[in-house]
Amino acid sequence: MSFAAIRATANSAISASQLRTQVAASNIANADTEGYTTKTTTQTTNLYGTLSTGVSVTGITSSVNKYLISDLVSANSAAGATAIAESVADSLQSSLGSTSGSDGTGTSLAQTLAELETAAGDLASSPSSDVAKAAYVTALDNVTTQLNTTASSVQTLRGQVDQTIDDSVDTANQALQTIADLNIAIQSANGRGDSTAELEDQRNLALQTLSSQIDVNYFVNASGSMRVSTSSGTTLVDSSAHLLSYSASALATSDTVFSPLTVDGKDITSSVTGGAIGGLLTARDDTLVAVSEELDALAAGIIASVNATYTEIAGEDLLTGTDASTIAVRADIADKPGNLAVSNQADAQKLVSALTDSWDFLDAGSISAGARNFADYASVLVGNAANASSAASSRNEAAQTNLTTAQNAMSSATGVNLDEETARLSELEQYYAVATQILTALNAMFDSLLEAARST
Repeated sequence: MSFAAIRATANSAISASQLRTQVAASNIANADTEGYTTKTTTQTTNLYGTLSTGVSVTGITSSVNKYLISDLVSANSAAGATAIAESVADSLQSSLGSTSGSDGTGTSLAQTLAELETAAGDLASSPSSDVAKAAYVTALDNVTTQLNTTASSVQTLRGQVDQTIDDSVDTANQALQTIADLNIAIQSANGRGDSTAELEDQRNLALQTLSSQIDVNYFVNASGSMRVSTSSGTTLVDSSAHLLSYSASALATSDTVFSPLTVDGKDITSSVTGGAIGGLLTARDDTLVAVSEELDALAAGIIASVNATYTEIAGEDLLTGTDASTIAVRADIADKPGNLAVSNQADAQKLVSALTDSWDFLDAGSISAGARNFADYASVLVGNAANASSAASSRNEAAQTNLTTAQNAMSSATGVNLDEETARLSELEQYYAVATQILTALNAMFDSLLEAARST
């Protein structure tokens, strides 16, 4: 082999070792960087005919398993939705109160209604007592106030959820734009023959962020561009980003018609079920609406039953309003409970019966039609919320466990192994040292030949 061939081989070995050392050092430095995957070099032998003239690094890649990414994307969407469901269920249960406390009392509507039944029973025992009348009116006012407050809390929670949808849409749009921008950067790098591994890491990280907000499908085409769509098929990224559009409502009431979630003018609200946005939409349009309907059914039943009885006694209504947000004790009686038109035990007992007798409820929310007294209905309502909160917690725990498993699988397959990279650095240093020794020896031989030529 000629001196030139030996020099070329040694120089190529030095260059390859330097680049591979840089890659290994970068792996070690980025071991804790979110989304970073281990980079490896592709090395080939340079041939001149059948003669080897050294080595070249032809590429820097990351060994990302597409199936692991797919699992991680799915787990992200599921965990995003269940986390929202648990949070809303907890807030809802807090708004509805507890069925009982450590001292045997409770803060729920069922407890407040039970206290009203007790006050009505006391009134039946002393129908002419102003004290008993005041206690009954106060207990009745407590029920109406709690219904008002709870109904308002549910609508406030819907409003908060709606605002959070707006925030989640912004997060999703940022991820969509990042994916579209990185598609362009990756295509440009491919055109120049540069490595796209770092850019692909960034794009996969953006995809994970996106999937935590909305359930998506995706694939990478032959040119290296990622195409993204909703799970129902609406395009989100092709040659450009198709951003989500949403406008949160300033105020949420039972009559509020919320803005649709759209892409290029197409309403996709009903088709989004996963990710934080899917969880938020379900909470706002299903979970909280169901509880609002149940509260209204309870309030409407109390209004109808109490007013029918009081009209029979006094020829007028005792309660005003039509639903949970508007129910109230008539102002003149609330101000002066002594005006309550009850003077005998029979009339007072009718007020007891108005509360304790079964009422024929229609289907409302998640509570099916049936005959129940009001305290029992309230107990079912609050109990359902407690059960839903427990179930949501269990589902979220399972989803978060699945997400952690997917993350660990990805990290195990593509994360940086510091021991391996450190060993590789040591090995590359030896390669570099051998190549430099060859060059040193070659230079010495060349100098000796020149010296010999001069002396002849």
